[in-house]
Amino acid sequence: MHGQIQDLSEHRIGSAVFGKPQDYSVVEDSSVRVHVRQLRLQVHEYFDGEGREETAIVEIPKGAYTRSFAPPSNGLSRFPYLRPRVRT
Repeated sequence: MHGQIQDLSEHRIGSAVFGKPQDYSVVEDSSVRVHVRQLRLQVHEYFDGEGREETAIVEIPKGAYTRSFAPPSNGLSRFPYLRPRVRT
């Protein structure tokens, strides 16, 4: 999968990383989505804590399987989809 970042998909990751058969169904097997969500949360926790002073932030945008880089924020979480919801 090296050098083919534009071609990353749930199905390709499942086959290449997790050894799923080429004909497996992403509708019936959500393991890739689950693992990417866990990874996204771990990345978020790192950059909101220990990695707060890093010069660049690595993100895995929701709904994507590729990473992106962003400048550090002003202390607010750069992951709006992971921020706690405020109840009024």
